[in-house]
Amino acid sequence: MNIAIIGGGVYGLCTAFALLQRGYRSITLFESGSWPNRNASSHGHSRITRSAYSSSFYVRLMQEAHNVSWPVLEKELGTQLLHPCSGIFFGPKDGLIQQYQSAVQEAGARVEAIPTKKASSQFPQFSFSPNDVVLFDETAAVIAAQKTISGLLHYLKAQGVSLHPQTRVESVQG
Repeated sequence: MNIAIIGGGVYGLCTAFALLQRGYRSITLFESGSWPNRNASSHGHSRITRSAYSSSFYVRLMQEAHNVSWPVLEKELGTQLLHPCSGIFFGPKDGLIQQYQSAVQEAGARVEAIPTKKASSQFPQFSFSPNDVVLFDETAAVIAAQKTISGLLHYLKAQGVSLHPQTRVESVQG
């Protein structure tokens, strides 16, 4: 089976990596820009990852990424890519944060709702309203984005993935 991946940001590169892990070998990856691509959302020194999302499906995906996928990637590349640093997420009780709270509870994520009084003393740099819900996400981490992308590119090339930077895909026929 021949597989084409369109987009060579962190998601496209990780998709190629995951396919290799599952035994696929005929993989071609197209990137409209160069590497690093300054216009890509994954460009830059760092990004964050977390489990707090408004969908329990996505929370579960992040749990798998944090517990399985990132450790496998770090082992294969021989370097630390995630730097744990808990995060907080907050907002009015009647806002989107309520969906986040329900989703993390449903998925059993390591995210805890903490009282605003406790949050104010623990995180004095933030101003919480008594009406806020504050979620403390133990799984949050800083991703070494640039290091991840360069490591993946080197690994994928060594594994025989066909990489095509500065190649715009305008249509797919099938």
